[in-house]
Amino acid sequence: MNIKSGLGAMCTSILKSTIYSAFLYLILLTIASLLLWLTPLPEGASLFLGMGSLCVASLLAGMFGGYHFKKRGFFYGLIYAIILLGILFLIYSIFFHTMAFSLGGSLKYLLCLACGSIGGMIAVNR
Repeated sequence: MNIKSGLGAMCTSILKSTIYSAFLYLILLTIASLLLWLTPLPEGASLFLGMGSLCVASLLAGMFGGYHFKKRGFFYGLIYAIILLGILFLIYSIFFHTMAFSLGGSLKYLLCLACGSIGGMIAVNR
């Protein structure tokens, strides 16, 4: 296997998974916003809808990682989920001009990392 083509294929897979997962996250957040706007759901549900959207996007990113490497799905799903969360965090900090990252907020992201790992395991065993 050529190292250059292997590295290029990996970078392409990471880029593709990040774009698809971020696009899915955007679509799910739009649907969640419409649900909150058009239905009598309480505003407190926005946290759960947002975390659910992020978990589904992380699951998809993890599935890309597991599908691409076809081994060690737990590890590669976790790596792809970390990359997705890092890019979304950078986009957030660019638009809102803050780098706030609290411990309480970071504990919620462990669920997203777990979803990425589960996605990787599902893709490997598929």
